[in-house]
Amino acid sequence: MDSNKKIARLAGVLYVFFILTFIYSLGYVPGHFYVQGDAAESIRRIQEAESLFRLGIVVGMFACVVYLFLLAALYKLLSPVSKFAALMMVVFGVSHLPLFFTGHVDQLNLLALLTEKHYAAFNTEQLHAQALLLIDGYKNSVRINMFFMSIWLFPFGYLVFKSGFLPKFLGILLMLNGLPYLVSFLKDVLDPTFTYPTVLSYFLKAVVNGEFVACLWLLIMGAKEPTAAIAGPRGTGETI
Repeated sequence: MDSNKKIARLAGVLYVFFILTFIYSLGYVPGHFYVQGDAAESIRRIQEAESLFRLGIVVGMFACVVYLFLLAALYKLLSPVSKFAALMMVVFGVSHLPLFFTGHVDQLNLLALLTEKHYAAFNTEQLHAQALLLIDGYKNSVRINMFFMSIWLFPFGYLVFKSGFLPKFLGILLMLNGLPYLVSFLKDVLDPTFTYPTVLSYFLKAVVNGEFVACLWLLIMGAKEPTAAIAGPRGTGETI
């Protein structure tokens, strides 16, 4: 039977790898290639570094696979605490994936628009309009995904907080880490022009690193062995 420390460190390795691939695919690529409202500049950047743009799609798909393994490891680690909460963590977590895939489809469609000969019939204005539509489609899939990036952290944080074999402060950090994603989703959907109050802005920036702390803790420190109640027969120590 695998020890908690071994499972936690495996989850930590997967978590670090996922975060690194996630940063490249959803951080570097959109920031480097997409210029807000400027189709010509966005197209120029993609054409000048097409291989890096394509690599972002591949890395993003591998990130999704790693994420599934991460969810499986976290479920194995945390399901003795509460099977229901662990199931909700996995369900909300898997809900990310269709939107990731949709975003990558928009990126592939954008590449087809720029490279396939049968799209040469578009004039410059039509090409730019189509490109902006696909870029906005990608960005909108990321915006909607912010909701699921938020809600999966609440059962995850709750399980860590209640576990007894991981520090309670990690659970609090994880639940707080869900707030910036949720606020970003609400802002983008309800009022894109809204400006965060200074205090709220600093608070959101402070708590957004909770996942980094948690993944490093899992990787370096692992987890203690469960208490007798949790380690007993399935359901003995579970809470909802």
